[in-house]
Amino acid sequence: MTSTAAQPRTTSVDLALFHKQGYVVLDVLSPAELARHRAAGDAVMQLDRYASKLQFHYIPLITPGAPVTNDPTLLETVDHPILIAAVEKILGGGPLVLDNAAILCAEPGAIYIQGWHRDVLQVPQEHITDEMFSPRWVHNNVQLNMALADDAAFHTVPGSHARPDTPGERAAFGNSRHLSPDDASMPGSVTLHLKPGQAVLYNNNLIHRGYAEFTTPRRTLHIGYHSVHRPPTWHFYNFDDRVLPREHIASLPPSARRWMEARLQRRIAWPDIEPSWRSGFVR
Repeated sequence: MTSTAAQPRTTSVDLALFHKQGYVVLDVLSPAELARHRAAGDAVMQLDRYASKLQFHYIPLITPGAPVTNDPTLLETVDHPILIAAVEKILGGGPLVLDNAAILCAEPGAIYIQGWHRDVLQVPQEHITDEMFSPRWVHNNVQLNMALADDAAFHTVPGSHARPDTPGERAAFGNSRHLSPDDASMPGSVTLHLKPGQAVLYNNNLIHRGYAEFTTPRRTLHIGYHSVHRPPTWHFYNFDDRVLPREHIASLPPSARRWMEARLQRRIAWPDIEPSWRSGFVR
């Protein structure tokens, strides 16, 4: 049975709480910032390619094909000082490298169903070990969802980032270490209800999923970072920067362009995903 987790109101990270439960919720956007962000998110959903389809939309913001609205607000979010300070504190310092940036959108009537998972989909199942989900594993990644409208689509199992699966969790996953069946029931799960302007920052080794039958619009930014102080995790390899057209990177707003150029240099320095799951990165 999934319960709803009440969230404290704060703009700073409680590290002990983050390491214990695997996530924290922060107040990020001021009322004026929220109004600008919400307007920018609504403008994306007014584009024909999204407005014409009643479905959940995962919309990348930094790769070719991203929506063009002539408003850089959403991409500027990756520089928000509250987010940067929080992620640097969790990861032990910066500079940070951008792993991904997208907006998650849906209109009332849409349904979003995702199986339970840890974000290890890039790792072959035979290389997924219990040691990856232990306090000894240094996980150089923070993911975050920042709500621009009320959001109760993120569900997780607190503390699951730092331990192997329980027997009940293994049963829910079935024969997969990647993804559960859509209808699996996960013991101990909670639903996080984010208010507009709040963000959940989480260790994406947590067991989690996205699920909602939307009765109100969803507008949620989804961003990830890692620190240059350690090698990137497997999640960094979601796409290959080296094949992106240079004209695409040059076309981005200045802030986003700097992030993408730094990301490209990181990919050149760490071209292969295989080292990301080796035991040498264990504390």
